[in-house]
Amino acid sequence: MRYSIFLVLILLPVIAFAGTRREMKDLELSAQGIDTLVIRCGAGSLNLKGIDGHDKIGVAAGIIVEGLDEKDLNTFFRKNLLLHLEKQGTKAVLRGVFIRHTKINPQEAKIDITIRAPRDLNVKIDDNSGPISVSDLFGDLEIDDGSGSIKIENIVGDVKVVDTSGTIEIEELTGNVHVQDGSGELKINLIEGDVSVVDGFGSITIQDIGGHVKIWDGSGSIDIHDISKSVSILESDSGKISIEGVKGKIVRRDVNTPDEEIDTNDVE
Repeated sequence: MRYSIFLVLILLPVIAFAGTRREMKDLELSAQGIDTLVIRCGAGSLNLKGIDGHDKIGVAAGIIVEGLDEKDLNTFFRKNLLLHLEKQGTKAVLRGVFIRHTKINPQEAKIDITIRAPRDLNVKIDDNSGPISVSDLFGDLEIDDGSGSIKIENIVGDVKVVDTSGTIEIEELTGNVHVQDGSGELKINLIEGDVSVVDGFGSITIQDIGGHVKIWDGSGSIDIHDISKSVSILESDSGKISIEGVKGKIVRRDVNTPDEEIDTNDVE
């Protein structure tokens, strides 16, 4: 019993000196002459919304570092934060990451980023981890993501997503959608163009699509509803497949057999 009490007394001062720094930083750049916004960010959330009539790109960054004593906290924050927004030709480039210029390792270091930008920009996102939300754009969108949920809605343009893990929700698009996903639930809804999916693990739900649908799937259930053109399931190793309301051809390819064309619009 005495030994346990001694350990508690020794640990208390260490915990007391560990700190959290939370700071807000705002960045702004004129959007004149810019057609593409490039975002490179590390751990933390990313929220991007297009605004009608907006002529600037505005960034609000919430910076959080936890688990360091006061001295190490200040050093880490000063030497490892990379946060800037600049114009490069016709591109605006935002970087919001922590780089390792010291050997100090906090319990957590992240940057939560909120962006308000003109609606007519093309957007390219390279993200490490954390949830992503993008809405209300009149341009093409590309996302290369490590982990974390992704939500995309109301885009007038094409969307391409390459994702390692995390749920993905995409809805209300006028262009085409291509998703390459490692694992996680995938939902795609209300798309005017074509949809193609290359998926590793996780359920897939696709409905209300104006174009063609093509799927290459590893494992997990597939639910497809209300498709104006054709559906092609070109690979599916395991999982229940449900298809309803397809106006065009339905083709299912089994690994061990030739392509099978299905005339009915209701498949279980």
